[in-house]
Amino acid sequence: MLYDTKNWLKLCFRWKGSVLPNILTRLILITIIGILVKVIRDHGYDLIKLEIMGHTLIGIALGLLIVFRINTANDRWNEGRRAWGRLFTIGNDFMRMCAIYTDGGKEFSALCRGYVISLKHLLHKSDPASELRDILPEAVFNRVLPRKDVPYAIATEISFLASSLLKNKSIDEHQSVYIEQIVSELVSIRGTCIRIQKTPIPLSYSVHIHQMLYFYLFTLPFATVPLFGWLGVFIGTSIAFGLLGIHEAAVEIEDPFGYDMNDLPLDSYCDGILLYLNDTEKFVHELKSNDVILAEK
Repeated sequence: MLYDTKNWLKLCFRWKGSVLPNILTRLILITIIGILVKVIRDHGYDLIKLEIMGHTLIGIALGLLIVFRINTANDRWNEGRRAWGRLFTIGNDFMRMCAIYTDGGKEFSALCRGYVISLKHLLHKSDPASELRDILPEAVFNRVLPRKDVPYAIATEISFLASSLLKNKSIDEHQSVYIEQIVSELVSIRGTCIRIQKTPIPLSYSVHIHQMLYFYLFTLPFATVPLFGWLGVFIGTSIAFGLLGIHEAAVEIEDPFGYDMNDLPLDSYCDGILLYLNDTEKFVHELKSNDVILAEK
C-alpha cells in the first residue's frame, strides 16, 4: 500500500490501514477492568494491590519479546517482497532473451505470463482459470489447470518447450541451459513464497507471548489504579495500546500474501510485471522489424 510517509499528522490520525480496528475491543475490555478496579476501591472494598515494580520488570521482558516478534514478521514480509522483485527482474530478462534468440518467443511469453498469474492465485488460494484461459494455449491450459500446483506445472511446460526446441535445433545447448536456469529460479521463488506462507511462527513461542501479554495487561490496572487513581486507568489503556498495537502489526504482516491492507499488493505486482513483459515483447518485435528493413537496405 502506497502512502505519504512524510505526512506525520495524517499518519497519526489515520484509521484505515492501522491496527486500531483490530485491537479496539481488547482496549475497551482493559479500560473497563481499570474502571471497575477504581469504582470497587472507591466503595471501600480492598482488592489485590500489585507492586508497580513487578509490572515494570515484566514489561521490559515482554517488550523485548514483542520487538523480536515484529522483527521476525518484518523479515518474512521483506523476504516476500524481495521474491516478487526477483520475479519481476527474471521475468523481463527471460522474455527478452526468448523473444530475441528463439523461435518460440510467443509460447514462452504466454507461459511466463501464466506463471506469474498462477503464482498469485496459488498464494491467494483462488482459482486461476478465468485469467489463464485468455493467456495460455488451450492444450497447455487443459494440462496444467487440473494440477494441484499450477505454477510448478507451468514451469515444467517451459522446460518441455525448451527441450522440444533443442531437439528441433531451434535453440542451441547454451540457450537451453540458460532457460533451465531461469526455470530453476522461478521454482525457487515459488518455494520461497510457499515457505513463508506455510511456516508460521513456532506455536510455543506464539502461545507464550499471548499468555504473558494478556496476563500482564489484565493485571496492570491492579498496579496502576491504586497508585494513580483515575489516571491509572488511562495509563493502563495507553500501555495496552502500545503493546497490543505492535503485536497486532506483527501478526498482520507475518503472512504477506493475504488480502489485508498491509499485505503485499500481489494484484498490482502482477499488473506491473505483465505490463513490462508486454512492453518488452513489443519492443523486441519492433527491433526485429527494423533489422529486416536495415538488411533490405
